[in-house]
Amino acid sequence: ERANEAVKLAPQEAEAYLLLAYGYQKKKMYGNAIKMLKKAERINPEDPRINFLLCRYYRDIDQTKRVQEEINKGYAKLKKDQI
Repeated sequence: ERANEAVKLAPQEAEAYLLLAYGYQKKKMYGNAIKMLKKAERINPEDPRINFLLCRYYRDIDQTKRVQEEINKGYAKLKKDQI
């Protein structure tokens, strides 16, 4: 899979993990998708997209409390001109 190759080639690039998470999500492998997003967040902790994707994946597995936590984290990272 290309996303796996991207992670191997650029393990310090958050975008590679976002691609891999998307692939896992499409296969309904939400646990793996969430793990990849958490890795992306460690690399790029200021990117709110990661929190909004986590929100979506937590919603898909009925983790309501975590959905709200990720929404709050994502909005906190947005700049005022992005809201």
